[in-house]
Amino acid sequence: MATRTLQVLSKAVMEKLAVIDALEDPSASDHLMIMRRYAELYEALVEEQLAYWPESEIPLVAFPALSDLVALHAGPAFGRPIVPVTDIEAAEVPIKRRLRRHTHKRASGVETFQVDY
Repeated sequence: MATRTLQVLSKAVMEKLAVIDALEDPSASDHLMIMRRYAELYEALVEEQLAYWPESEIPLVAFPALSDLVALHAGPAFGRPIVPVTDIEAAEVPIKRRLRRHTHKRASGVETFQVDY
């Protein structure tokens, strides 16, 4: 399974927020702030059963939605909120829906039989 690192996540978030351009790297303090936000979100995602991967190995299929979610929460710290702070929870819904599509499997519809004794 292809994965992305935390450094790549940090850079992607800062590019989404237009804080750095494609040729720059985040400063150490900016990277640490984004990693703290990600750690907080990761714990919540694990609790909601939306994150199954090790914290430092983000699957490629989940990376775009996850970078959007981290950017949503990190934006105000850089003075570039994506939505007003009061609307963050509502903005999380479509992003988490994208993660949920990846992590939850639908029932196959095949009948199974069970014998109870």
